[in-house]
Amino acid sequence: MEDTREQYSEMRDEFFASLEDRRYLSIAEARKKRLQVRHKSRGSETAEEDDPCSLNNQRKYGAVWVILILALAKVACTGA
Repeated sequence: MEDTREQYSEMRDEFFASLEDRRYLSIAEARKKRLQVRHKSRGSETAEEDDPCSLNNQRKYGAVWVILILALAKVACTGA
């Protein structure tokens, strides 16, 4: 039990020591570096092509996933 407390104490000290080394951005710098999201209009044809959940893409790639899953299952069962 004493070993666990000592280990926890060391880990806590290391964590608090690491806080001193962290450099934070100002709010203005953080806003400049934020993730820029490009929203696509709902009426766009390319929006549906880029959507992996669209029914057309599921039809297109569904067979590929089935073949891959069956091949992985065969490997898992046979070990080869």
